[in-house]
Amino acid sequence: MSCPEIRLHKKGRLDNIMKRFIRMFPFLVTILLLFLSIIYYSLVIIIATYSNLIIYPSRFIIVVLLAIIIIAVMYISMFTSLPHITREKALRAHEYYIAERITLASAFIIGIVSVLLISITIYLMAIITTLIAQYLIRSQYEFKMKP
Repeated sequence: MSCPEIRLHKKGRLDNIMKRFIRMFPFLVTILLLFLSIIYYSLVIIIATYSNLIIYPSRFIIVVLLAIIIIAVMYISMFTSLPHITREKALRAHEYYIAERITLASAFIIGIVSVLLISITIYLMAIITTLIAQYLIRSQYEFKMKP
């Protein structure tokens, strides 16, 4: 075997191990993701507090709270689906996760840019474009019926 084939084989085996682990322990995986989200938000708050980066803290806090609501909806959806999470439910949770990350990134933009209308427009364009693209791609490829 050549070197790229070996890497592909090892990567494929690792993917299978991860998929089996997630199927066997969905509650543990969800708890781990929740724990990582708490760490992530703690770091966001620390950076925002100590960096003097945020010029408009009230705007920043409002959008961070919106991101927290989005991620909370995702986790509630995941916990109520346990122990049997369907592929569709997992992909829906991923859509919430992506929306939350865009919202969190936009919190920094909204907290820094002086013209609120510009920063909100950037956020809305990013979130709308991403969610529409996800919907179109998933409806075409992820849930396409196999012949």
